[in-house]
Amino acid sequence: MGKEKKPPPVKSERIAPLLDPSRVHKPQGKKTTKNINNSEKPTKNANSAPTAVSSNWKALLSKNPEIWKNKKKCEISKISAKISSKISSKEDESETIWFDGVDPELIAEKCSKDEKPKLTRALAIDCEMVGAGPSGVENLLARVSIVNQRSEAVLDKIIRPTEKVTDYRTDITGLTAKMLKERGEPFETVQQEVATILAGKLLIGHAIQNDLSALFLTHPRRMIRDTQRYLPFKKELGTSRPSLRVVAKKYIGVDIQQGAHDSVEDARVTMQLYMMVKDDWEKSLFQRKATPNHEGNQQQ
Repeated sequence: MGKEKKPPPVKSERIAPLLDPSRVHKPQGKKTTKNINNSEKPTKNANSAPTAVSSNWKALLSKNPEIWKNKKKCEISKISAKISSKISSKEDESETIWFDGVDPELIAEKCSKDEKPKLTRALAIDCEMVGAGPSGVENLLARVSIVNQRSEAVLDKIIRPTEKVTDYRTDITGLTAKMLKERGEPFETVQQEVATILAGKLLIGHAIQNDLSALFLTHPRRMIRDTQRYLPFKKELGTSRPSLRVVAKKYIGVDIQQGAHDSVEDARVTMQLYMMVKDDWEKSLFQRKATPNHEGNQQQ
């Protein structure tokens, strides 16, 4: 009989390193992701609100968490667009964004590759005015803010006064002479920028004619939705001109304008009000289109 073959000895030095936790391979998915534009940024929580937000905005967000979930969808769409062989390599192409519970016809079809707020098919506007004239009763545009359907501010500008300001209304506007002097931009420049952004958009506002008058702009009546003139709000509140503060408290449960007004916050609340009743509002307008008595009255 031949000699019995013995198994080769196990080389422990080749196995031991695999038991060292520090050398265990970590999945790539655990690492901080990079932005599409190659700038390294930590991945944000899709359900988190933006930094430095007011308590009112947090309350508003709690009413509709889909706002920030939708932002995550946008990020996922962009990553898919990058790796999909069906998408062109052109710089300006990306995936279509879809939002749960939102009419696709009112949403912008594309998400650009940068992280700037996107223009949606509906935009909400709010302005702050200071006083001019002997008694300070004349309205003079001092700040304008525009938000999209995800409540992101696409524009927020302070305007340099075109006339002598006799009342800064700081307790209401939160603006001072120093702010307007140091941060104010020329009226004509901001006016043109606003006009460009609003062109072809469904415009949401509260007592919106005041804002358009201060901007010296017009907008097609059929493309305006004024939450102050929405008939169900007026009927239930028992007034022909309900304030935004009252409407916001009644229908979305947030307290706004407790001190100085914030035009960005007011625009966000106005957009949220519209989105809450959008289906009923648009349906009622569609049903009235064929009625001559209601022709042109698109805000009721």
